[in-house]
Amino acid sequence: MDTKKDPFQNLQERMRNALADHSIRAFQELSSSTRDLMSCYRCAIMEIETKFRVLNERFSLQHDRNPIDSIQSRLKSPDSILDKMLRKKLPFTLEAIENNIFDIAGIRVVCSFVDDIYMLADCLLQQDDITLIERKDYIKNPKRNGYRSLHLIIEVPIFLQNEKKIMKAEVQLRTIAMEFWANLEHQLRYKKDLSPELMEQTSYQLSECARLSAVLDEQMQAIRDIIEKEEDSSRKSDSPKKPSDLLSRPILSALEKLCPEDRIRRILIMFSSRLWQLFLDSFPKILLPGLTATIPLTIISFSLALVIAVVAALVQFANIQGLKQIARFYIWIFRGTPLLVHGVRRCSSVCPESASSWIRFPLQSSSFL
Repeated sequence: MDTKKDPFQNLQERMRNALADHSIRAFQELSSSTRDLMSCYRCAIMEIETKFRVLNERFSLQHDRNPIDSIQSRLKSPDSILDKMLRKKLPFTLEAIENNIFDIAGIRVVCSFVDDIYMLADCLLQQDDITLIERKDYIKNPKRNGYRSLHLIIEVPIFLQNEKKIMKAEVQLRTIAMEFWANLEHQLRYKKDLSPELMEQTSYQLSECARLSAVLDEQMQAIRDIIEKEEDSSRKSDSPKKPSDLLSRPILSALEKLCPEDRIRRILIMFSSRLWQLFLDSFPKILLPGLTATIPLTIISFSLALVIAVVAALVQFANIQGLKQIARFYIWIFRGTPLLVHGVRRCSSVCPESASSWIRFPLQSSSFL
């Protein structure tokens, strides 16, 4: 029964074939240490994936759509790491792997629109625990074969049991159309033994498909921008205007006519606008609740005063001397009440002992009797 070999065992076998005998023991020790390193890269992948999922969740709440279609991740196999080390002629050490191979941990974020790519990249790089090592924009500058994507090499911290470790990872951001083209291009061309003529023809056709996918992204972006612009304008038109905007216009236009000097006019306009806004803001909170008590009291007071005034007028024209004097006294009291109250308040606050003199003031100033 065949059993699947451990990838690290395959790596060790390839190392035996590639190295001299005196180096085999050193790389046996390296193979066991590489397992721990791969675990750290897996932790870095989880850390970055979480950051993108948080951004996607927050964006969906604010804009009612998700900028991320899917998130994919992969860990470079030991065989691929060995191939890259041999191509770059690197020493077989963990330090060489960490310092020279930056795409061991890979995260691919597939977005809906092109501007979502740059928005997510900016949001990620603005986080204080993310450090940008390298940025390659194949969207603005596509590869010769038509490949388009945004590549970021970043450093992210991971927190282990007793230490914090800084890990490097590669983040690829692309649209659905870019992902579709890249997957099919890889299937059609990867490790295919094609003739030069067929290879040239296939390259041209794939490049043309890449151009069409770029046009598709631009058109979908334009359609979305038109829809969002229409939604924004409809929301603004449906929102009710403030009463201050409607009621303050006649006041402002009148001030502009009355004040020809620009400086004085600006001051008066600013003052009146703020005063008018203060009145409108305080009216529903302070003045309006008081009207429920003020209006009934006003009606009752007016009715009572009207009845008493009619009775006092009739008594004035009557020939009954006693009632006539009472009516005159009543009228005198109510005529002098506002002045009496004002005088008592002023005198009591400044000179309390002279407050009694204000009480006699209405008697001296009245034509009573």
